Amino acid sequence: MKIFKLANAELKKIFFRPIMWVVFFVLVGSLVLLSFIFKPQEKSNSTIFFGGLNVQDCYDEFLNDNNANGKTKLDQMLIETKEQLTQKISLAENDAQLNKLKDFIAFAENAMTQLNLTTVKFYKSPKEATVNDVKLCFYNLQQKSNDVLNILTEIRNNIAFYISTENFETINTFFTRISKNIPNTFANPEKQFSEINNYLLNNFNFNSISSITLNLKSFPVSNDAMEDTFYNYYYNILDTNNTNSSSKLNLIFKDINEYVAVNSTKTEPLYLKEINFLFSKYKSVVNMSCKVLQDKYKLLSSSNISDKEIANYISFEYFDAYNTKQELTKNTFLISNSLYDYEFLDPFSFNTCSGQTKNAFDFTIFAMQILTIIIAIFAIFIAGSTIAGEYNSGTLKMLAIRPYSRSKIVISKFLSCVLFTIIILTLAFVSSLLVGLISYGTSITKVLVVFNASKVVVMNAYVLLFVYFISLLLNLIFYISLALLLSTVFKSSTLSVLTSFIVYLVGFLTSSLLYSKAWFAILPFAHLDFYKYFGVVANTGFLGFNITIGTNITFSLLYIIIASIIFLLSSTFIFRKRNIA
Repeated sequence: MKIFKLANAELKKIFFRPIMWVVFFVLVGSLVLLSFIFKPQEKSNSTIFFGGLNVQDCYDEFLNDNNANGKTKLDQMLIETKEQLTQKISLAENDAQLNKLKDFIAFAENAMTQLNLTTVKFYKSPKEATVNDVKLCFYNLQQKSNDVLNILTEIRNNIAFYISTENFETINTFFTRISKNIPNTFANPEKQFSEINNYLLNNFNFNSISSITLNLKSFPVSNDAMEDTFYNYYYNILDTNNTNSSSKLNLIFKDINEYVAVNSTKTEPLYLKEINFLFSKYKSVVNMSCKVLQDKYKLLSSSNISDKEIANYISFEYFDAYNTKQELTKNTFLISNSLYDYEFLDPFSFNTCSGQTKNAFDFTIFAMQILTIIIAIFAIFIAGSTIAGEYNSGTLKMLAIRPYSRSKIVISKFLSCVLFTIIILTLAFVSSLLVGLISYGTSITKVLVVFNASKVVVMNAYVLLFVYFISLLLNLIFYISLALLLSTVFKSSTLSVLTSFIVYLVGFLTSSLLYSKAWFAILPFAHLDFYKYFGVVANTGFLGFNITIGTNITFSLLYIIIASIIFLLSSTFIFRKRNIA
């Protein structure tokens, strides 16, 4: 009870500080400003709305071969996705694409060797080669180099083997330079043949290119590995050979035809909405199926390379294994349970629509990601000056002679800072939500959460917001406990607050810039936000949610709680030993 009595007294002292007016006006002003600048990125739209006088008009639009959202185009999108992946698998299985590149490079190397031999013969006496012979060798080398460049261009966006961006550019630059150093005409063959040939021999060593191609390997994806995925998310989805089969799209199309047969002349908005709802089902299934096929292929093709290294390879520059697994888990769940992506909100992410339109939840996340920085600054200032400040002012002596142990004094100050943070954070949170509800409202409150990228849970939006609130609070408690520790270590409140701010800034920057480094997982900054494990779009920059390689929610929670407790125990130990006379 004494601890809570002391904490209550400390809390009153905090709220009677003049700085509280600054806190109030800064938060209010920031919230007003944020309500004007909130312009989130729109969600990929799976819904369809065809206007028309009646249901038949809408149906005709859906059957229009030239309509991007029409049945023909949607079917073709799924067919092309499957065909592209099948082609890539074929190229990888027999090393066709990789062998073609190696062959073309070998042809160019042979052309270089032939050029050198012919040039030597040209300068022999008597000559064993003519001017035209040497020219043909030069042009042959140039053509073979261009052949390599053409295949590099051809495979860049449809590559079926591993090659790093650096090695790709090395090969590309190598053959570009060869091609450019061979002139289109030879004004002085006697002089030029020797000079250009020697330049090529001295500056273009094919051994360096051979060492690159020697280590290239095709993706370890086979038709067998993709067999179940093709069966479940292509053949069971679309059957173009038998329109009466029980494939998912055929069943939806059957529902569409039945609805149109009964309501073709209906013009009321309710009937138009219903037919477009059926069209949206069709599009949603196509989109999800395409994504499942692509994500499964990506995961299989990257399976034998670590997340740390995969970004170095062509076609994997923006690949994120965690997000890909998350999307794959979500879409397979939806398709398997005959659900549709537009029926649910996505987990709330920074400055991104979770639904088809802006809503209160999106604004709350957007506002709180920024307001929490302001709250953290004030919380760190208060915690960092709570003991060092009293030492400077001399009031710590008066507090120490009261019938309270030093441990209780430290714990009460910690509790008062935490309570202050809870109050301010709650006010900011509730205010942001209210502004969001008034400005944008919400029509859907079901969120499809892919927990830790492996388990799908349908969650109420307000419950997920509460999870986000707890995540913010734990983040702030960590910095409060650290600032309190520094306040007991330093006798200067300025020094303790400044050091705490520097640590907070370092944590803020490193969690945004170094999350892709595996070693970053050993630092506490990688674990200060456990909300990111609830299916949000991960790795989204400074104000987004960045997941570090090798982390998980259990480890992150334990890390942050244990670290905060260690800081608090260290504070009590140091304060007990400190001479405050």
